[in-house]
Amino acid sequence: MGAFGDLMAELYYMPLILITLAVLWSMKSYQLVLKEWQLLAEKLGVKCSIPPEPSKKWPELSGRIHNLPFFCSMRTRKSGRSTLMCTYFCFDLRGIEGKTLQLYNEGLFSKIGIALGGQDVELGHEVFDNEFVIQSNDEEWAIMILKPSVQERILRKLDQNSEIRIEENQLIYEEFSAIKYSTDCEAFYHKILSGAMIAQSIQKSMKVVE
Repeated sequence: MGAFGDLMAELYYMPLILITLAVLWSMKSYQLVLKEWQLLAEKLGVKCSIPPEPSKKWPELSGRIHNLPFFCSMRTRKSGRSTLMCTYFCFDLRGIEGKTLQLYNEGLFSKIGIALGGQDVELGHEVFDNEFVIQSNDEEWAIMILKPSVQERILRKLDQNSEIRIEENQLIYEEFSAIKYSTDCEAFYHKILSGAMIAQSIQKSMKVVE
């Protein structure tokens, strides 16, 4: 009876032990995430804000890159019935009030969307036009800012799990994954620098128009 009682006691406390281990593992994983974000901030020369309550908020990067206001963080995003963790960054732009642009990889659902009436902008660059869907509320403006040099940068950096859009005076890059490891940090560092060059090119284009 004593052995049986000990076994029952172990089984009774097992859920508590598993929950404790899960919490400890989660805390350790979160600390690793914080470390990668801090390293990314140092490489970019921007500020890293650590939230006081890890369970409610993610780290945030803010500052200026190529003299453009910059912000980066993570958030959840609905995709059908699923909830995805996304990493995103944005650059503030001037002189684009009311302009919108969305750019993402060509796929079955985007083709259906176009067939049903979505506005697809064609740039006349066969490789780019075949690879991406471009939607904008101003076709002339979209063609003007997506010059060949910008197209080349987007071709190198945008993959199936990401999108670029312009809305509310910001260039926004969003990737459907989280920065957790050093390889993620290094890859995203280069994407941010490339995004800064794209934002800078778009800003210069707007000055030419003005």
